[in-house]
Amino acid sequence: MKCMWCDAEPIRESVKDCYWVAPDGKTAVQILEAPALDCPNCGQYVTESMSQRIEEALYLNDFSALGSKFRYDELMNAPRINKFLSKG
Repeated sequence: MKCMWCDAEPIRESVKDCYWVAPDGKTAVQILEAPALDCPNCGQYVTESMSQRIEEALYLNDFSALGSKFRYDELMNAPRINKFLSKG
């Protein structure tokens, strides 16, 4: 597998702790052990597709019970929010 930034080989799968802005736009959360790639030239990075999965999970999952620091798998296993239910 080649690095998406510098084309170096080989890169390896890894995990990375990272910060993300919560959907409210006011707070940040720390996501531990997010899937990442490790390049000998560029270092660790989260791919665009993984970044999109994290963004979707932050919008669609109820992570409020997890606090501001949680593992990637906890976010992915958090209950879904049904934002399309009408409050009537």
